[in-house]
Amino acid sequence: SASRGAAAGAVGGGESSATFPRTPPPAEVTSYLQSIVPPLDGRASSRHKGQGGRIGVLGGSIDYNGAPFYASMAALRVGAELVYLFTAQEATGPIKSYSPELMVSPVYEHSLITSPETESEERARMVKAVVNMMPRLHALVIGPGLGREPRVLEAVAEIIMGARERNLPLVLDADALFLVTQRPELVRDYAHVVLTPNAMEFKRLYSAVVGQPSPASSKNPTSVDLLAELTVAMAGPTVVQKGLVDVVCDPSKPSVSDMVACANEGTPKRPGGLGDFLAGSIGVHIAWAYLVAGGAQGSGQGGKEDGEAEGEGVPLPVDRAMACHSACVLLRRASRAAYARNKRAMVAPDLLCEIGPAFEEICPAGRGGGMGA
Repeated sequence: SASRGAAAGAVGGGESSATFPRTPPPAEVTSYLQSIVPPLDGRASSRHKGQGGRIGVLGGSIDYNGAPFYASMAALRVGAELVYLFTAQEATGPIKSYSPELMVSPVYEHSLITSPETESEERARMVKAVVNMMPRLHALVIGPGLGREPRVLEAVAEIIMGARERNLPLVLDADALFLVTQRPELVRDYAHVVLTPNAMEFKRLYSAVVGQPSPASSKNPTSVDLLAELTVAMAGPTVVQKGLVDVVCDPSKPSVSDMVACANEGTPKRPGGLGDFLAGSIGVHIAWAYLVAGGAQGSGQGGKEDGEAEGEGVPLPVDRAMACHSACVLLRRASRAAYARNKRAMVAPDLLCEIGPAFEEICPAGRGGGMGA
């Protein structure tokens, strides 16, 4: 079909697979979004602040403060109502100065967590600070700007385990994926997590999880056969393979023909930060999908605050692949618009003004039907 052919040229060259991922038509993406987005039809007077999505972002470090800001602001621009950003003390000031919209909390101090005398206590403080906030969250994005300080990553590993105990939906990106390559068991068999590797991160994950170096050549880094192998071996996480074509593999349907590909035109300019925008966007889409499904499959023990009704009956299945795909479509449209406006001068923050119009093109605000509308 034409939709499969759109992705075949980018992901099929040199493949052993005889089939290709499908590319959902625009009408399917619109229909899916209408089924999960919070309604903005003026009749939601009984709703409370935050019920349309409370997202956590764990990232940033003494060296990096832009990445968690991008992920957090993307979440807000996509439609989250509250975003909690957990970061290093050293990154808190810069991030707060970027925008008053974010609730920024310092959860550790670099000098303390790297000192032999105080690292244990500081690591415990970091874990407690984030885990204690989990009951408020509908999803948690981990990784943008996190850095690779071993003691910080030890704390993040404990935080991931805490999220698993609460069935909290997770999106792991950037340095969180580095942690997964070191300790795949952290997310193995966990269905409520999305991994978002780029080409290099994918090769490292494949090598760590499947147990042999990726045979993908530099001309074909997005092999769908290898993506299926990795997803099956992880036995739980949904994997978004980022590249010229973004391909999403659901572990419950790992065959190539069931994968979902996003071949929408994006931007030829590749400024740093686009992956952070995608991670934040996926976090919101996943949160909405779980909220519509009833929450018990993901944020069943977390994600509820005073005044919010508990889900009733048997929770509906969550289409994580379409949630991720919709986020990919949105970010590519926003990137294309940002490039059209700025050309060679385009930088990642230019997407902030384009996410809203791009979402409106795909799913007009008054037509959302999710979350009990």
